[in-house]
Amino acid sequence: MLSQVVELIEAKRRFAITSHIRPDGDSLGSSLGLYWLLRALDKDVEVIMRDPVPHAYQQLPGANAVRVMPAVDPSYHAVFVIECSDVTRPGLVDLEKQFVVNIDHHSTTALFGAINWSFHYSNTTERTFKVASELVRTGVKPAKTAEAVFASYPWSRIQLMGAVLSTARRDESGHVACMRQTLDMQRQAHASDEDADGFVNYPLTVGEVEAVAMLKESEPGVYRTSLRSKGDVNVAKVAEKFGGGGHRNAAGCTLKGDWEETENEIVRLLQEAVKRANGLKDITEDALKDSELESRPAPVV
Repeated sequence: MLSQVVELIEAKRRFAITSHIRPDGDSLGSSLGLYWLLRALDKDVEVIMRDPVPHAYQQLPGANAVRVMPAVDPSYHAVFVIECSDVTRPGLVDLEKQFVVNIDHHSTTALFGAINWSFHYSNTTERTFKVASELVRTGVKPAKTAEAVFASYPWSRIQLMGAVLSTARRDESGHVACMRQTLDMQRQAHASDEDADGFVNYPLTVGEVEAVAMLKESEPGVYRTSLRSKGDVNVAKVAEKFGGGGHRNAAGCTLKGDWEETENEIVRLLQEAVKRANGLKDITEDALKDSELESRPAPVV
């Protein structure tokens, strides 16, 4: 698969790179990294997005060159689609008509490109740290990047965070939490859509919480829903039930209906996911115990 990508880059000259709507750090970092690589190879390349670069990522090298546009220019020889589970995620008109190279690591990814390069990692590996070490060696300043991303928020984010966290609740078991963000909250805080990024992770800092749902009202009766979890709790499977997807521990989908009914339904599904994960854990632990007993030498009598 990699050889096909290399051959394409060597044979062609004009490329576009895109990722999903409402770009985040993963999508922008990956897109800009590929952008600079292709630039170094003397290729004609552009990063195109349907939505603007969020404030937190505007200091990334090349962020100011990202073009915001609703459709894909047909003049590109190929379009690299990064971090997308299907061809509709970038929200770009006519993308499906292009020669698409799909590069993704989501477990729910559809094979929608002319070339599909998919890779999955369940955790941070030794190689991750080696790559990070090499980046620092070549001059990357982690502290400066972290400050730009995590310490340059507008005050509206703090105001919105207070309103959203005040809605946090847990189920009777204490293992599943949920929060909501209404359009009225966003208006009162004078907040942008990106100001709520990361809120869903806060309930996971509670020891016994294993899964979280945050419902963001995008229009009356429609909620963009972020799902997060710990360990073996698979929220991607929950998101798939509503046409969404993502990773095992981080996924998303769009829900529709009454606030209470919708929230109760997603909590119920997360409860089932937690039970399945804990059941698997119990089975694994029992198997290990049995294995240990079998491997012990018989007592001498």
